[in-house]
Amino acid sequence: MLSLIIEDCVNLDDLLVSLSHYFKETVSIAYLDIDSELSEDIDVVLECVPMKGDVCWEVCIYSHLKLDIKELSVYLCRYFKTRIIIGDDQINPFTWILITATGKEQSVEQIPNDEGLFLFKR
Repeated sequence: MLSLIIEDCVNLDDLLVSLSHYFKETVSIAYLDIDSELSEDIDVVLECVPMKGDVCWEVCIYSHLKLDIKELSVYLCRYFKTRIIIGDDQINPFTWILITATGKEQSVEQIPNDEGLFLFKR
């Protein structure tokens, strides 16, 4: 599973379209629906969780395909003119990588809080 956090509130239908373009329409993509069974034909399953604070969506991507999270993040940043946060593979759960539409990466720190907000130091 891969996870990315989208800063701006993008339309979920547009997210499907953008991923279809990213994969050049060669894979099947669907949203996770806990009320129905997943088809065996689905290549990529998306789970989108609304967030509060400085970001809008956490997108979990389930797939048997090998995906480059940084490459995909840059693509989505450019497509939606937004920024995306991904994990930095560090042991500290409050450090992240912020990716911009230009492909620039910078380290950011999340501000720990008990209100369920995702806030990062600026």
